[in-house]
Amino acid sequence: MTGPGDPALPALAAERSAQPRSRRGDLTIFVAGGVVCVVAFVLEPSDGRSTIDAAAMLLSYVSICLAVRQGVQEIQTHRAGDDAPGWWSRFVAVLAARPRSTVAGLVVILAAATYLTWYYTSASSIPVTGDIRVTAESAEPADGGPPAGLTDCYVDGERRTEEGTGAPAAVCTQLRISLPGDPPQRGHVTFLPVLHNPAATGSCVAGAEIVLTPVVDNVPRAAVRGSSGRPVDVPIGGGTSAVHVLAEVDQRHDDLACSVSLTVTRAVLHD
Repeated sequence: MTGPGDPALPALAAERSAQPRSRRGDLTIFVAGGVVCVVAFVLEPSDGRSTIDAAAMLLSYVSICLAVRQGVQEIQTHRAGDDAPGWWSRFVAVLAARPRSTVAGLVVILAAATYLTWYYTSASSIPVTGDIRVTAESAEPADGGPPAGLTDCYVDGERRTEEGTGAPAAVCTQLRISLPGDPPQRGHVTFLPVLHNPAATGSCVAGAEIVLTPVVDNVPRAAVRGSSGRPVDVPIGGGTSAVHVLAEVDQRHDDLACSVSLTVTRAVLHD
């Protein structure tokens, strides 16, 4: 029991009043960590991201914030002796008084910082839109503009070939998309290709599929199909030298009269 004159009352009241402030501080740190995570996640290119990435980033940011706040609070409130007034001495005193919680906090900070460092240096997406080179495998446009004149390279889903020889048909035109890096820094590239119909009339874009064939170490791999205005993920991993991707068009209605141009509005390397 404590009476009105009990000297322990002010300390008890101060401790109780500090509890709501501590809870508000924890909530503030949690919200701040969440905001930092959201900003970092929004700035990170969306290609190659996953829900696991988002959860791990949120956990890392919030864990660092909470662990740092708890450590600072412990050091600020710890009563160091007259011979140990500094922050470092207080930290040593807190470590001696609460070794398990202090070491646990340091482990949390180290683990979260290690994950974030690994993610941003080895696993995050790399925008390379301005670093790719798109060239025509046949003739370059005379005006120096983007390559144009992609015609239908397939019949009923099978590649057109010259009769008798089986060689690729001469009417088929390709674009070469050269990627930066020797080899590229990630195992996948996602393109956002857009087709354009140079003619004033016709529906050559709506009925067209874009066929992207990665060439890794000068060996063509399985083609990936996509459509205009939609991201297309192309695997390019495992190479030891520069990589390029061949782009062709498959007109689903097999119309050789259709000719379209292609531009890559976005290119992102990721794993």
